Amino acid sequence: MIKDVRYLKFRGEVIDLYKDSSGFWIDKDGAIYALADVSPVDTIDRCGVGVFSLGKNSPLNRLCKKHDYMYQSPVYQYYYTREEADKALMNDFRLANRPLIGRIFYSLARLFGAKYWENKKTNN
Repeated sequence: MIKDVRYLKFRGEVIDLYKDSSGFWIDKDGAIYALADVSPVDTIDRCGVGVFSLGKNSPLNRLCKKHDYMYQSPVYQYYYTREEADKALMNDFRLANRPLIGRIFYSLARLFGAKYWENKKTNN
């Protein structure tokens, strides 16, 4: 019996994920889906980090969930750049009719985000 198995439902199929010796969750073909243990820098689920954050009860925090995923996903970082992730964040705020806040968080991500993006090849 394999202890470290997780299941991911994607497009109507169930994908078995296994924890490999490097700490990655991989499928049967070796494609990496996630790190086994991700320690977030900011333990509160919100836009920004530390003093550069919205309040923890702000309704706008939902707009940052995708951006947080982008910064924590080795798979995303393999295929996309940090600049693309930051532009997507700004666009999500624009679509929510909050373009000024989006530009502010885009600027903060560009200034301070490099140290949180792990893939050096796509960290631009």
